[in-house]
Amino acid sequence: MKRIFLLLLAVIAVGTAVFFFMRSDSDEVRVKKVLDRLCAMGTKREGENPAAAALLINKTDEIFSAEVRISGAGGLFDGVKTPTGITSDLARYRGVFRRVTVRAQDVEISFPEKDRAFVVFSGTLSGDAKTGTSVSEVRDVECTLLRIDGLWKIGALTIREVLER
Repeated sequence: MKRIFLLLLAVIAVGTAVFFFMRSDSDEVRVKKVLDRLCAMGTKREGENPAAAALLINKTDEIFSAEVRISGAGGLFDGVKTPTGITSDLARYRGVFRRVTVRAQDVEISFPEKDRAFVVFSGTLSGDAKTGTSVSEVRDVECTLLRIDGLWKIGALTIREVLER
C-alpha cells in the first residue's frame, strides 16, 4: 500500500512538472508577444479614450531596453532613444491620426546568441489622419531584442522602405 502511494505521488509530481513545462511560453512566443505589444502601442481606434491610450503607451519600458537605436524611421523617431522619449514620440505620432492600425506580418525570428533575438518582418501602417488624408504604407523592419532580467526587450529597430519591383 505504501509503495502504491509513493508511486502515485511520483506520477502526480512528474505530471505536474510536465504540465507547467508545456504551459510555459517559448522564447519565440515571448518575442512575438513583444511585437504584438509594439503594434498595439502604434494602433489607435477612432474615438479612443485618451486615458486608456496614455496607460498603453506609458508602458514602453516593458518592451524597450534602456537605450534603443532606431534608424530609417524618419525625423521623429530616428536616433538613440529611451523608453520615456519613445513614449513622447508615440503620443505625438498617435495625435496625428483619427485611427491607425499597425501590424507585423511575415515574422521571422532567429536567436543568433543566447540572450539575443533577431526579427525581420513586414510592418504595415494604415489609417486616417486628422487632416482627412488616408495613409497606407509597408516597410521592412529589422529588430534586435535582448533578454534583460529574463524579459525580451527591443534594443534596435531598423526600418527600410519597400522598393517596388
